[in-house]
Amino acid sequence: MLAATARGARGICEVRDAGLPVPLTDEGPTVHEVDLDDAVSRNSLARAIMTTATLEEAEAYSREICGFSEIDYERNKAAWLTERPPTKLDPDDVLSRLDQFQSEARTRGVTHTTFRHITEALNLSGSHRDALRQLLISSRPEQYATPLWRIPSDD
Repeated sequence: MLAATARGARGICEVRDAGLPVPLTDEGPTVHEVDLDDAVSRNSLARAIMTTATLEEAEAYSREICGFSEIDYERNKAAWLTERPPTKLDPDDVLSRLDQFQSEARTRGVTHTTFRHITEALNLSGSHRDALRQLLISSRPEQYATPLWRIPSDD
């Protein structure tokens, strides 16, 4: 999304399986400088992992302090996606379901999304992401807002 906002994309980008909305604003590509000591003093997880030597230790602190580990979430999701039986990508079916997804996304005010989110929203295996990306870009190149996918307006 940093690259997209630097390229001028503006609106709302829907991401992840939960469809979290991320604003794409003029502020998006701005780099902010902060004092390291000040940043660490405000973040209990950062303070805790300063002494860790392994990823496992950092994960344990994340679970303890935050109540979860983002790595656990991604690990579980990857396992779930690989358990799904392999299927062949049907372009007509995919494009039809994409149209439905985009229509619903517009009602939520969404203007952009990621290819990962489309893959998940269409209930496709993660192994289909590259083929899906190529299908969408080749069939609707005007919607490719590198590196995001632009949801067309109702006009």
